[in-house]
Amino acid sequence: MALGNLSGKARTNPTAPDAFGVCDNCGTWWNRRDLLDQVEYYGNTLKRTGYVVCPECFDVPQDQLRPIILPIPDPVPVINPRTEYFDGDRGQQGFTLYVLQFPPVDPTTPNGKALVLSQVAQLSDVATPNGLSDESGRLAQANLSQQVAAANPNRSFFLLYNPASAPLVVGLGAPASFAGSSGILLGPGNALFWATAQQRGPIFTGSIAVIGYAASAPFYAWEQ
Repeated sequence: MALGNLSGKARTNPTAPDAFGVCDNCGTWWNRRDLLDQVEYYGNTLKRTGYVVCPECFDVPQDQLRPIILPIPDPVPVINPRTEYFDGDRGQQGFTLYVLQFPPVDPTTPNGKALVLSQVAQLSDVATPNGLSDESGRLAQANLSQQVAAANPNRSFFLLYNPASAPLVVGLGAPASFAGSSGILLGPGNALFWATAQQRGPIFTGSIAVIGYAASAPFYAWEQ
């Protein structure tokens, strides 16, 4: 019985012996000099994978493995950007939310309260009335609702400002809570304002409470 060709695609030359080698991919015999080192991209550099394959199994290195080069780099950020004031009512249950800008003056300095009142008056076009009741204070405990103002059917002005570095949650007519959707988030540097002089509907006359993440966190509040 005749035997099949066991040498695969390797060629024997009695006058010029040439070593055989096996393709690591298909297992076919080739002359060793015809086998190729398989390479692949590692970063932007082609490196050997350790496999030696025949010309039929050789894979062209995949460009998708190369790192992406963005055609345009990100713009350099602006140093000390000066953003515009924000004045809006985004689900604040009738209150106006102002984002005050300090720098250049830190509102926790002795004249901080005057700066808050002055800037809110400027942004709201509502003059600060005389005889305001200062209800400012600090949170007695973390994660515990604390009343800022009791229910007041004659209320005509209310301002609450967060000078702390962590957010507060404001509860209207109920204890403030981090859970649920009834609270109003008051971020650092934010002021919550409502006055009849704005002519945006009846003022909220119920109790107002706040809750925060840290004990002794300050809050500024005024009402009339």
